[in-house]
Amino acid sequence: MWNDSNKYDRGVNTFSPEGRIFQIEYAFAAVKMAATAIGIRTDEGVILAVEKKLPSRLMDPTSVEKIMEIDSHVGCASSGIAGDAKTLADHARVETQNHKFSFNEPLKVEAVTRSIADLAIHFGEGSEGMKEKPMSRPYGVSLLVAGVDEDGPQLYVTDPAGAYLKYKA
Repeated sequence: MWNDSNKYDRGVNTFSPEGRIFQIEYAFAAVKMAATAIGIRTDEGVILAVEKKLPSRLMDPTSVEKIMEIDSHVGCASSGIAGDAKTLADHARVETQNHKFSFNEPLKVEAVTRSIADLAIHFGEGSEGMKEKPMSRPYGVSLLVAGVDEDGPQLYVTDPAGAYLKYKA
């Protein structure tokens, strides 16, 4: 006989009777168990710092990338699954370059963050005519997105559920 307690964690958009989506909770657990990322916003700029937890002493620490440049004015620090962070950062790079090519101006930091959050929230959706389907599970990563635009230094955080928040400090 099958155990009914875990039948709600098989689908990425299946709600349990309590209104929970277990796949999202598993992604949050991956972030919670990951290394720490810290962002500090000042009037003059933003500082990002990360802890590099290496699963093996045989790994080369320089091969683990936790802070990534998205554009010349935006960067991000990740906490969670490294492959998911790379996917979201690559998406943000494409968005910033498309905006720069189309409008000859840099994309605002909030718009970059919104683009990342939109991809994260639409993880299981696809549309007709798409060659590639997006992820079939939530991204198990949280990003600190930092940059400087015409509004000054900006610091945002994204989470696996597709939400983003702005920080003042």
